[in-house]
Amino acid sequence: MRTLIITLAFIISIFIASCGGGGGGGGSTSTESSGAPWRFAGEEGVGMASDIGPISNYDLNGDGTNDVLIGIPYTELGGLGYVGRIVALDGETGAQLWETYGDGEFYSFGRYINISQDLNGDGIEDMLCGSGWPSNNGLTQNGAVRCISGKDGLVLWDSYGQANLQQLGWGSIEPSADFDGDAIQDFLCINPNSDVTLSNEGSVSLLSGATGTILWTVYGQSLNEEFGATFVVSDMNSDGTPDLVAGSPHADGAAGVSTGKITAISGLDGTQLWAVEGEQASMKLGTNLILTSDVDVLGAKDLFTSNPSADTNVLTNNGFMRALTGETGSTIWGYMGTNTDERIGGNPRIDRDHDGDGTKDVLTYSYQSEIGGIPQSGLIDLISGASGAQLGRYSGGVLDKVGTHLIRIDDVNGDSVVDYATSNSERNAGGFSLSGYIDIVSGADLTLIFRINGAANDARLGEILEEVDLDGDGNKELLSRSPYASVGLTTNGSLSLFDPATGVQIWAAPGAYDDSTFSLNTMIVDDVNSDGYQDLVVGCAYRSNNGFNDNGSIVMVSGKDGTEIWRRDGPADYSNYGADLWASSMHSFFDANGDGINDVLSTCGYASSTGLDSDGRMTLFSGDDGVEIWEKYGLESLGYLGDVTTEFPDIDNDGIADILDFSGYASTNGLGYTGRIEVISGATGERAE
Repeated sequence: MRTLIITLAFIISIFIASCGGGGGGGGSTSTESSGAPWRFAGEEGVGMASDIGPISNYDLNGDGTNDVLIGIPYTELGGLGYVGRIVALDGETGAQLWETYGDGEFYSFGRYINISQDLNGDGIEDMLCGSGWPSNNGLTQNGAVRCISGKDGLVLWDSYGQANLQQLGWGSIEPSADFDGDAIQDFLCINPNSDVTLSNEGSVSLLSGATGTILWTVYGQSLNEEFGATFVVSDMNSDGTPDLVAGSPHADGAAGVSTGKITAISGLDGTQLWAVEGEQASMKLGTNLILTSDVDVLGAKDLFTSNPSADTNVLTNNGFMRALTGETGSTIWGYMGTNTDERIGGNPRIDRDHDGDGTKDVLTYSYQSEIGGIPQSGLIDLISGASGAQLGRYSGGVLDKVGTHLIRIDDVNGDSVVDYATSNSERNAGGFSLSGYIDIVSGADLTLIFRINGAANDARLGEILEEVDLDGDGNKELLSRSPYASVGLTTNGSLSLFDPATGVQIWAAPGAYDDSTFSLNTMIVDDVNSDGYQDLVVGCAYRSNNGFNDNGSIVMVSGKDGTEIWRRDGPADYSNYGADLWASSMHSFFDANGDGINDVLSTCGYASSTGLDSDGRMTLFSGDDGVEIWEKYGLESLGYLGDVTTEFPDIDNDGIADILDFSGYASTNGLGYTGRIEVISGATGERAE
């Protein structure tokens, strides 16, 4: 086995050298660039599909412009499959800065790229890539993590798993604190599914950021334990070094199967500080694990854990929640649900200090809860972080499913405590079917302030909730989006604005056409009509009108009264106007026509133009009046122009931000499934042809 590994490594090293190696020589792909715009395409049949897409927020060559990293995990090399590759491209010109490959078959190098701090002191951020499949040092699927210089792509270090089936690098690689005191960031490699001692026992390794040396490794102790399925990092023993607290929700314990376990590990040497098991079978302690403030005032941060699906005390899905001291893991407070399907402890969040005792409190909720024998009533609990006392509980009626959607809103009842809005768009309410409702609930004690019911059959009020401030007066409004509502038409959708302090509807804007799913794609934009209110741009990608199929529409809606300011319909079958909208003043996207109002970019990677299939489309509209500034279609079938689109710096120096567009599956230059990444002029839509 070792001879085979050495032979493969030798073949790959020779092949990489012939292609230019890790220092940026020319590979078998093409870059079309002579300034801006530019385009880079991959190899036929390989594509650029990865789990992360392109990374474009780092300057790798120090020229002041962000560059582009792309992982190509399915790259073949020297007849070996899935070797993988990472390419760095100059953001200004598209020229290849460097490329680097995995060391063997099934490395899938580039599937994940984790940007770290500058580890080698050259002023440029470096990166880590992991793969669980490599077999090294005479072991099988021990896995590997590689650290790469962001400046030139050279390997800074490699780290390999220490046991068969450890699959180091397959789970998450977490940039963490400096554990070993060398002033360089270290890394936790967490794989809850490693199979070293038992199946899915899980493992966690700490890697030195300076050298890649494995400082320590800890394995789970029982079958299917999934050690590290949840985790937090904090100094629990006050020795000045961060520690690891890991949850193992499926660990078996003294009380039976799947009691669950939480273990604190010293960051200094990997020894166990403490461990606590669930005291009943099927409790699954560690399912949720969150750091809290120092509740017991002993110096270390404490922990909150819960599991709404816990089966304890001869009940099913009653759930539990508990606070643990960070120093020893002992219980500070806790309780279990007292009824089947109570499901306490769902979706936990450490919230604000609601009771004024100086400790943040805990909010949990589950729309599946059944309280007081009421089917699917739903439940929201507010728990004192200091004592575990129940500060408030809110549950609904039959099929209310309280907590289906839940957002925090500003204080609406004047008690100086933030409040909540919860909704269920599929509830029959107010005498109507599928009308939906929104409940405004006190943040102090979770009492109901008032309910807003949908006003028609199939109104589906509260399908999506957002807190907004369209008039800019500091008093927030509540925006309800109901894209699948049928109000007078079929699946036309609707948009409604409410005063959350009174429940009064400020305005409603129903979709004007069947199947428009109005409000599915909605973004808040600048004040385009100079009335002092932010406005909203709404995409209706699947609306068919003017004799076309799925041509789509884009509608600018007044934030003041919900009326239509302008509308633009797609010009052909399957142009899908409004499929993906990008026009947000929060991003400071560009004003291409110089009228002082940000413009509206609509993209659709699967749009089809005349004679082509899924070539894709980008259209820039004036935010002021919807007039088309420019429109570009893809160059060939399956080109997917507009597939994944982000803002990019102004590389052509025309004063307008440019556009980075990516498709991991695109066809280019007559070649299938190459993948494509390119920079497009924001001002004109100009592309590299």
